[in-house]
Amino acid sequence: MTRQNGERTRPGGLWLLLVPVTCCGGPLLVAALAAAGALAWGGLGLGLTAVLAGATLLIWRRRRAGAARRVPRYPR
Repeated sequence: MTRQNGERTRPGGLWLLLVPVTCCGGPLLVAALAAAGALAWGGLGLGLTAVLAGATLLIWRRRRAGAARRVPRYPR
């Protein structure tokens, strides 16, 4: 950055505030990524469970409907 008169600005002591972020940010970043990964796997598992339950219900209904058509109503 430059000032209006053309001199460059110095960072001053403000960059020292970034030191705790670099030290403590690593574990926070790892924890955030782990939580996001767990949520992603949980969502994937929930979606897969819903698809399998729907497919099972569909197959069960079709088999039951087919079996009902094959049974004679009035045995001889």
